[in-house]
Amino acid sequence: MKISRLLAAAVASLTIAAVGCSSGSDDSTSGTTDDHLGESAAPLARFAPYMTSLKSSFAGADNEAIANSLLASGRPAAFSLQALGRVYSDADPKFKTFRDDFKGLEDGIGNYDKWATIYNTAVSEHKDQATLDRLKAQKDDALTAFTKLLTDKKWLAPAGEQSLLDQWQVFLNGFAWLPRNEDRKLVLKQMSKELGDIHDTAYDMKILEVGNGIHELRRDIRWVLIEELGLNGMVLAKEGACPIPAYSATQSDGRYGALHASQLEPNPCQVDACLIYQAAKTVNDLGELKDQAEQEVNINGDADVVPERLQPAAQAIYDGIKQNDLIGKYQAQLKACRDAL
Repeated sequence: MKISRLLAAAVASLTIAAVGCSSGSDDSTSGTTDDHLGESAAPLARFAPYMTSLKSSFAGADNEAIANSLLASGRPAAFSLQALGRVYSDADPKFKTFRDDFKGLEDGIGNYDKWATIYNTAVSEHKDQATLDRLKAQKDDALTAFTKLLTDKKWLAPAGEQSLLDQWQVFLNGFAWLPRNEDRKLVLKQMSKELGDIHDTAYDMKILEVGNGIHELRRDIRWVLIEELGLNGMVLAKEGACPIPAYSATQSDGRYGALHASQLEPNPCQVDACLIYQAAKTVNDLGELKDQAEQEVNINGDADVVPERLQPAAQAIYDGIKQNDLIGKYQAQLKACRDAL
């Protein structure tokens, strides 16, 4: 069956819960038709909405319009594709390159967004002209570097040439996706490893960005949550009694905890909702502290150290998840799902 038909089915599955199509022959002996088609379409369907979103962002009339579109909506899509590249990094070496390419795109978007936000904050706070000039120059440099990235990496390709995004779409369309259970084993193994690495790493809440500090802890936990969102219903939150009483009242943040079922993912891995919600709360709480620290450090030109007034709050968050073994219990539930396959 043609790849274009498979991709169309994968995209449709995300909006109208249709099943996809097999990239192989329609062998009626392999089970019911829907089961057979779903086996092939589910992994590709995970990538489809994010590829479509980015393709739309790159359709601007000029480079400036494209950059603004990517700033407005491209970063979440780039994050999600990077996350999917991470979970499939052991499936094929090309997924490591896929991950790195979308990381580069997301970093470019994020770096310009960072300096634009810092500059705008300094303006709103009526900082002195020397500070505004310094931050404006950094903002302009970030935009120049971002535009250069888009052209050098061929995210923006000359007329008649295939863009990097289109090249990756061809790769995804032609990839030999594993059967459902084997695919799930691979994905759950990768996410369990990531949680194990977080559990075994000592983070320093006095460090802002460089090294294992606030930024790194937040990022490491957030990746697992983004990966779960990108898996299109393979992992869901299970409501009920919480294995960690301290987190029983934690509610979904409506973003990282908003996991939705999909007809392409029967019998999903179910993780206690409170663990997912608390992981999301940790990411959001650390994010607020990181943003405050980042604004102060960059506006004032300080070293990469969390301001003293923010350090106790950051340490309390870290101590809480360590004492309650949030990461260990989360990892155990993903491993249990894998072991059950």
